[in-house]
Amino acid sequence: EFSTFEMTSTAKITSIQESGEIGWTGNVIFAHGTNEDDGKTTVEIDGEIVQATNGGHVLQTDDYTKTTVGKNGNIHHNSCYYGALYLNGENEYLDFYGKVNNNYSTNRGGGIVLANNGGAKTAIMYEGAEVKGNIAKETGGGIMVSVGSFTMKGGEISGNIAGGEGGGVYVRRGGQFMMQGGEIKNNSTAAFGGGIAYSANDYSGFTPYVDIQKGAISDNLMSATVTWDGLDTIAADGVSNDLAIAGNDYGKSDRYLKIDSAAKIGYPDVYFVTNTKTVTPAILDIKLGNASIDSVTALTGKSTANGW
Repeated sequence: EFSTFEMTSTAKITSIQESGEIGWTGNVIFAHGTNEDDGKTTVEIDGEIVQATNGGHVLQTDDYTKTTVGKNGNIHHNSCYYGALYLNGENEYLDFYGKVNNNYSTNRGGGIVLANNGGAKTAIMYEGAEVKGNIAKETGGGIMVSVGSFTMKGGEISGNIAGGEGGGVYVRRGGQFMMQGGEIKNNSTAAFGGGIAYSANDYSGFTPYVDIQKGAISDNLMSATVTWDGLDTIAADGVSNDLAIAGNDYGKSDRYLKIDSAAKIGYPDVYFVTNTKTVTPAILDIKLGNASIDSVTALTGKSTANGW
């Protein structure tokens, strides 16, 4: 059997609490499908969800579900654990037209999380959508992408804060992020990757990459000073940094950060955690990644042999 949940534009869910009279810990909405459902388990959010402090997620989906956050969907000012919207299983789909703004996560992913549990997940962000002002105590202030793909066709990811990697977006563990439009701007992290942080590690057979085709990335900061105060957390100072590559794995032909010439990068220096260096591409339409240990050893040996 399958199930549906529909929240219309005039509907509102508010003040779901972790303690007090309600005394409940969990998710505001939880959806779970099965293979036999064939994607018929659906969640449609076109209303407002605000001030949930329930200790879980605003929405968690597990397996074979299709979620739509409509243009009037507004998920804001909630305190959660590990993502306001949390896609957790396999064959999960999210069409995102609305707003996920000003949410606070005590762990990773202030706004939207594609988790590394289960199988592939697919999310698409459309023109007019917003992921703004979210805060993650750890990584992925706005969005965290693990096993699965997130395509940004338009919209805005801005003003998000992370204590760890990825003020705007953090891609890791087999995650794939494609930017085809929109803006990623004014995000901050206490670590690296003010706009996008990319970690090139495979996971459960999935290969990660970042493909920046179009759109604009600008005015993002790393090494910011973060003053933690829940939803009132602020970030100050910092160093200009739109793109960063973590040092925990090496690039390959299918595992990379790619920047097309049609994209606009405000601060072109890509920060590499390995050797804490920056690389400024002389041209775009380029793939970037860390060199493997074997490559470094071979090149070092050849350089020494030739007296370079």
